[in-house]
Amino acid sequence: ADANVRDDAGITPLLEAARAGANGVLDLLAEHAVDVAACDRHGRNALVLACQSQRADAETVHALLRLGVDPAQTAADGRSALQCAVSTGRWPLVAALDPAFPMPASMQTHSDQPPDEGAIVADDARPWREQLDDSLAAGELWRARAMLRLAAPPAEELFDYLAQPHRSFGRDALRLMLSVLDLGWIEQGTALARAATAGDFTLTEALLDRGASCGARGLLAAWLKAVSTRVAAAEDEALAMRLLGAGADAGGGTPPPLWWAARLGMSRLVRLLLVRGAEPAARDALGRTALHAACTGNHPEVVALLLRYGAQPLAAAGDGSTPLGLALQLGRGDLVDWLDWQRWTFPTRRPRPQDLVTAAASGDVAAVDRLVALGLPLETRDDAGATALLRACGAGHLEVVRCLLEAGADPAASARSGATCLCAAISQRHRDIASALLDSGVDVDQPIPGGATALMVAAALGFADMLQLLIERGADVLRTDDAGNQAIHALSQYGFTARERERAVACWSQLLRAENADALNHAGLSPLLLLLGARADTGHPLDERCLAGQLELLLKFQPDLDRRDSRGFGPLHLCALHGHLASLPSLLAAGASRDPGASPALVTPAKPAGGGCSKH
Repeated sequence: ADANVRDDAGITPLLEAARAGANGVLDLLAEHAVDVAACDRHGRNALVLACQSQRADAETVHALLRLGVDPAQTAADGRSALQCAVSTGRWPLVAALDPAFPMPASMQTHSDQPPDEGAIVADDARPWREQLDDSLAAGELWRARAMLRLAAPPAEELFDYLAQPHRSFGRDALRLMLSVLDLGWIEQGTALARAATAGDFTLTEALLDRGASCGARGLLAAWLKAVSTRVAAAEDEALAMRLLGAGADAGGGTPPPLWWAARLGMSRLVRLLLVRGAEPAARDALGRTALHAACTGNHPEVVALLLRYGAQPLAAAGDGSTPLGLALQLGRGDLVDWLDWQRWTFPTRRPRPQDLVTAAASGDVAAVDRLVALGLPLETRDDAGATALLRACGAGHLEVVRCLLEAGADPAASARSGATCLCAAISQRHRDIASALLDSGVDVDQPIPGGATALMVAAALGFADMLQLLIERGADVLRTDDAGNQAIHALSQYGFTARERERAVACWSQLLRAENADALNHAGLSPLLLLLGARADTGHPLDERCLAGQLELLLKFQPDLDRRDSRGFGPLHLCALHGHLASLPSLLAAGASRDPGASPALVTPAKPAGGGCSKH
């Protein structure tokens, strides 16, 4: 897909490479499914653009033809690539497009190595510069090459000719003249430094092709500084990356290359420099950082890159200005969004993955959104194994939860303890967050260690509203954990200690079914036995009115009143054990026997689970 992406002007990589005469890029594009019919907003395809560009040559045309670009396709003005080349007298391009096209008489002998080249005699009465001017003006590169071999100008003088300001040569002419220069002299790097400092794209590229050294300190910074004096193009960034790849100093110069790249908005170069260790805090002579430069140039993407590598939004320049202050002064809201960190403070170092967890726990949705956009991994975990989403769920930060879910955070992730996002939300009674998690597709019956579900957690805490939500979303009321407990068993244990009658009764109304009213767990305990304290310590304070209200509901389902726990205690025993005498009449009226028979536990009192035995 990237091979056909368009920029704001509708230009694809193919169109840009054709216009720039980037033949190496065209060879790379040939390996991808590139759209050879792509046109710019003026209807010009790649061949038309190449024939109108001074940077393209016959090799560019051949590469485009090999790709399958249609030479007959016309632009919005009705002209084809061939017509464009003919109108400007670019005969090498005409020959590449149509070898049969009739050439002017002056071009009939044009070739790379005409047979009579050795017969050319230099005109000693005219300076070699004038003779070279005439040959190049006529497009007779073969004559220019022969003349240079005869005149043999010193390397420095020929390079001065090449590097004349405000004068451009075609690529073929440059290659011709550079081929005459001594390679050892070129490899010294002086020529490349001059070309880069002057911002001469074609000459700089040609020198690189010829093998010029990139070892001069500050070479890359010099090139970028020169580029900053004009409107930078994609090819300028590509050449900067080529210089860097060929060994140019990534940190030399004041300001350094990163500062200039940020100022120019060259995001690919910025990323490459940062990956190679460029210091994001590096400053220019006025103390302005690369982040200042990116704000000045209004490049939000570069601002984000610099922040990801630890650039500081509040770093002050020599005049006291900060990147944030600069963005506010310029009225650039998109920059301010990146730089204004309020609730969760941006670290004084490079952001780390765990920062996302702490930002989520703090509830700062703006910080979370930025950190996610900076590329911090969503599933990063803190020391307890909790993800950012799990922390936000437990802390009740709904907007943060929504932000993380939209970004793709896993709602089923659990902490090292086994706690899940849904259980965290349920246990803290965050109904909206639980709904958001369920909307995202999380399993309503997702278990935690031991097999318990969110429904069992809600029951154990006596949260009727959470029970209602989960049941409405399809929670399995009869599901059991590893110990055979259902949600009704968890509610029964909560009910023994409950103090709010209406709350407890509301929970029973949500959970109680004919199928679970007398269900037994693996220990043989029923909801009735648990409600009456089969697992509770003796002496535990009770709210008899609250307990009686729950018992009234349960007895309507006619539970087994003769059921006993492992100690031999039945419902009446438990009422006596815990001093809950107010429930005895209801149990007796429901059919509980006053004389259930001998009980081993009554003969030899046993310590109940979790506590001691009272004297009853």
